[in-house]
Amino acid sequence: MNISAEEIMRKAVEAGEGMDHYYTLSESKVYQGTELMEHSILEEYVANGKRKTITHDQLEGEDKRTEVLNDGAKTIIYDKYNHRAFEMDITADGDVESHDSTGKMNGMMGITKDTHALEIIGEEKILDFDTFHIEAKAKISDHVFGDTDLWVDQKTRFIIKMISEVGGIRTELDYKKIDISPVFAEDTFTLNIPDDVEIKDLEAFAPDTVTLAEAEEILKQSFYLFPEDEFILKDIEMHHIDGIITRDE
Repeated sequence: MNISAEEIMRKAVEAGEGMDHYYTLSESKVYQGTELMEHSILEEYVANGKRKTITHDQLEGEDKRTEVLNDGAKTIIYDKYNHRAFEMDITADGDVESHDSTGKMNGMMGITKDTHALEIIGEEKILDFDTFHIEAKAKISDHVFGDTDLWVDQKTRFIIKMISEVGGIRTELDYKKIDISPVFAEDTFTLNIPDDVEIKDLEAFAPDTVTLAEAEEILKQSFYLFPEDEFILKDIEMHHIDGIITRDE
């Protein structure tokens, strides 16, 4: 094999950044030990500078569905389960934090040859894709990404599947469908928000900025940080969540 794991990872970053027209269906699971803590299905629609995601929480008895639309000028969030909606102007400040699976996959590019021992351990068929299976063993104890396995499409370098484990938390993220040349219906990039749902300004719910010590006090526990020699901590934001669950994050 005339390609290294490091080269595959580098090209995977470039592939993720260059994709601007596709449809995907992915599944995400988070375990603490053997207990399933989070389970969601995510659909992504991307075309012509617009992005729409639909998230289905699989742990709720009812359909806990959240739709997010970025039309290039603003981001609108429709929380169907809690019957509420928010919008935010992004022309000046950029998009709100990405929750799409592509973003999560590319976030794994914090894995480098300096922090992990990278090795191609085989080739596997996933969906209709021939993939390289890359094993990334953390060199640093309790690294935020921990030990990770990634499956990268040999042709497009698109990351098809990822499994990581750190501190007893296991995260699994994999695609069930990928269409890199979809034909979308005219109403795809719209949200069907009922007339009785008020669309509130998301800026009014801006988080507070807190210190590291304050964050630990609020959460009443320590938490993982990126290594200081690799990343600069810009700030820490505290979000107050109200609804079915009320808590600070």
